[in-house]
Amino acid sequence: MSRRTERVSELLREELSVILQRQMKDPRLNVLLSVTEVQVSPDLKTARVYLSVMGDETEQENALHAARLATPYLRRELRPRLSSLRYIPEFPS
Repeated sequence: MSRRTERVSELLREELSVILQRQMKDPRLNVLLSVTEVQVSPDLKTARVYLSVMGDETEQENALHAARLATPYLRRELRPRLSSLRYIPEFPS
């Protein structure tokens, strides 16, 4: 992994953590949720996000489902925060 992809991965992890913890109003995300890792492709156009959810199995499934549904919102929120990037990465399911 190049130094640039490492920096972008870390920046995405930090910004996604802030958005998920402070800006999301979905009650399914009111569990202890953290972004543990972000892996960005070499062309910086796709990123795989790894989440950790504390709670019982139902809470975990609900939180992960809500996070998947929030993907378009998350990308919109990232655009002004990551204005230095040419592309905001897609988050494949």
